[in-house]
Amino acid sequence: MISRFLRAGYIKKYPLSSLKVIVCGGAAMKLKAQEEMRRILPHVQMLQAYGMTELGGLATLQLPNHKNGSCGTVIENVQIKIVNPENGKILGPNQSGEVWIKTATIMNGYYRNPEATKNTIDEEGWLHSGDIGYFDEDG
Repeated sequence: MISRFLRAGYIKKYPLSSLKVIVCGGAAMKLKAQEEMRRILPHVQMLQAYGMTELGGLATLQLPNHKNGSCGTVIENVQIKIVNPENGKILGPNQSGEVWIKTATIMNGYYRNPEATKNTIDEEGWLHSGDIGYFDEDG
Protein backbone atom coordinates (compact mmCIF):
# COMPACT_ATOMS: atom_id res chain seq x y z
CA MET A 1 0.00 0.00 0.00
CA ILE A 2 2.75 2.46 0.92
CA SER A 3 4.68 1.55 -2.24
CA ARG A 4 1.54 2.23 -4.31
CA PHE A 5 1.01 5.49 -2.44
CA LEU A 6 4.54 6.56 -3.38
CA ARG A 7 4.25 5.46 -7.03
CA ALA A 8 0.85 7.12 -7.53
CA GLY A 9 2.20 10.54 -6.62
CA TYR A 10 -0.40 11.28 -3.93
CA ILE A 11 2.19 13.17 -1.92
CA LYS A 12 2.40 15.86 -4.61
CA LYS A 13 -1.28 15.63 -5.53
CA TYR A 14 -2.88 16.22 -2.13
CA PRO A 15 -2.13 18.45 0.86
CA LEU A 16 -0.84 16.15 3.60
CA SER A 17 0.23 18.68 6.21
CA SER A 18 -2.52 17.51 8.59
CA LEU A 19 -1.41 13.87 8.35
CA LYS A 20 0.19 12.85 11.65
CA VAL A 21 0.48 9.05 11.79
CA ILE A 22 0.44 6.15 9.34
CA VAL A 23 0.09 2.66 10.82
CA CYS A 24 0.64 -0.23 8.43
CA GLY A 25 -0.38 -3.82 8.94
CA GLY A 26 -1.52 -6.78 6.92
CA ALA A 27 1.90 -7.22 5.34
CA ALA A 28 5.36 -6.06 6.26
CA MET A 29 6.21 -2.62 4.94
CA LYS A 30 9.24 -2.73 2.70
CA LEU A 31 12.20 -1.06 4.40
CA LYS A 32 12.89 1.08 1.33
CA ALA A 33 9.29 2.34 1.27
CA GLN A 34 9.36 3.13 4.99
CA GLU A 35 12.60 5.08 4.63
CA GLU A 36 11.27 6.96 1.58
CA MET A 37 8.05 7.93 3.36
CA ARG A 38 10.02 9.17 6.37
CA ARG A 39 12.22 11.23 4.06
CA ILE A 40 9.30 12.75 2.12
CA LEU A 41 6.98 13.22 5.12
CA PRO A 42 9.28 13.88 8.08
CA HIS A 43 6.37 15.24 10.17
CA VAL A 44 4.48 11.92 9.91
CA GLN A 45 5.08 8.98 12.26
CA MET A 46 5.44 5.77 10.22
CA LEU A 47 4.56 2.73 12.33
CA GLN A 48 4.13 -0.96 11.61
CA ALA A 49 1.91 -3.35 13.50
CA TYR A 50 1.41 -7.11 13.46
CA GLY A 51 -1.81 -8.85 14.30
CA MET A 52 -4.38 -11.31 13.06
CA THR A 53 -8.16 -11.52 13.02
CA GLU A 54 -7.82 -14.71 15.08
CA LEU A 55 -6.16 -12.70 17.87
CA GLY A 56 -8.88 -10.10 18.06
CA GLY A 57 -6.39 -7.34 17.30
CA LEU A 58 -2.73 -6.48 17.43
CA ALA A 59 0.16 -8.47 18.85
CA THR A 60 2.97 -5.96 18.21
CA LEU A 61 3.28 -2.26 17.54
CA GLN A 62 6.27 -0.29 16.34
CA LEU A 63 6.82 2.85 18.38
CA PRO A 64 8.40 5.99 16.89
CA ASN A 65 11.83 5.21 18.37
CA HIS A 66 12.03 1.68 16.91
CA LYS A 67 14.32 0.92 14.00
CA ASN A 68 12.99 0.93 10.46
CA GLY A 69 11.87 -2.48 9.27
CA SER A 70 10.70 -3.60 12.70
CA CYS A 71 7.08 -4.48 13.37
CA GLY A 72 7.66 -3.33 16.93
CA THR A 73 7.53 -4.96 20.30
CA VAL A 74 4.95 -7.21 21.86
CA ILE A 75 2.05 -5.27 23.33
CA GLU A 76 0.73 -5.69 26.86
CA ASN A 77 -1.08 -8.96 27.66
CA VAL A 78 0.31 -10.73 24.58
CA GLN A 79 2.98 -13.44 24.55
CA ILE A 80 4.93 -14.39 21.44
CA LYS A 81 7.50 -17.06 20.83
CA ILE A 82 9.33 -18.09 17.69
CA VAL A 83 9.27 -21.85 17.22
CA ASN A 84 10.84 -24.35 14.86
CA PRO A 85 7.64 -25.82 13.36
CA GLU A 86 9.37 -29.14 12.65
CA ASN A 87 10.25 -29.98 16.26
CA GLY A 88 8.52 -27.37 18.47
CA LYS A 89 11.83 -26.02 19.78
CA ILE A 90 11.74 -22.38 20.93
CA LEU A 91 14.23 -20.33 18.95
CA GLY A 92 16.44 -17.46 20.07
CA PRO A 93 17.38 -14.05 18.64
CA ASN A 94 17.86 -13.77 14.87
CA GLN A 95 16.53 -17.28 14.22
CA SER A 96 13.55 -17.45 11.86
CA GLY A 97 10.66 -19.70 12.75
CA GLU A 98 6.90 -19.82 13.07
CA VAL A 99 5.27 -17.09 15.17
CA TRP A 100 3.19 -18.52 18.02
CA ILE A 101 0.97 -16.13 19.96
CA LYS A 102 -0.97 -16.35 23.21
CA THR A 103 -3.43 -13.73 24.44
CA ALA A 104 -6.72 -13.54 26.31
CA THR A 105 -8.45 -12.15 23.21
CA ILE A 106 -7.71 -15.15 20.98
CA MET A 107 -10.66 -16.56 19.04
CA ASN A 108 -12.66 -19.51 20.36
CA GLY A 109 -12.25 -21.29 17.04
CA TYR A 110 -13.08 -21.32 13.37
CA TYR A 111 -16.82 -21.39 12.66
CA ARG A 112 -17.99 -24.97 12.17
CA ASN A 113 -14.42 -26.14 11.56
CA PRO A 114 -13.08 -27.89 14.67
CA GLU A 115 -10.28 -29.55 12.70
CA ALA A 116 -8.86 -26.19 11.55
CA THR A 117 -9.19 -24.89 15.11
CA LYS A 118 -7.33 -27.92 16.49
CA ASN A 119 -4.56 -27.41 13.91
CA THR A 120 -4.23 -23.72 14.78
CA ILE A 121 -4.59 -23.51 18.57
CA ASP A 122 -2.70 -26.04 20.67
CA GLU A 123 -3.67 -27.50 24.07
CA GLU A 124 -1.76 -24.75 25.90
CA GLY A 125 -3.63 -21.98 24.07
CA TRP A 126 -0.85 -20.97 21.66
CA LEU A 127 -2.04 -19.89 18.23
CA HIS A 128 0.25 -21.24 15.51
CA SER A 129 0.10 -18.33 13.07
CA GLY A 130 1.76 -19.94 10.07
CA ASP A 131 3.76 -16.72 9.71
CA ILE A 132 7.55 -16.75 9.69
CA GLY A 133 9.27 -14.20 11.91
CA TYR A 134 12.16 -13.54 14.23
CA PHE A 135 13.22 -11.15 16.96
CA ASP A 136 16.61 -9.53 17.36
CA GLU A 137 18.71 -8.79 20.44
CA ASP A 138 16.48 -5.78 21.17
CA GLY A 139 13.34 -7.90 21.19
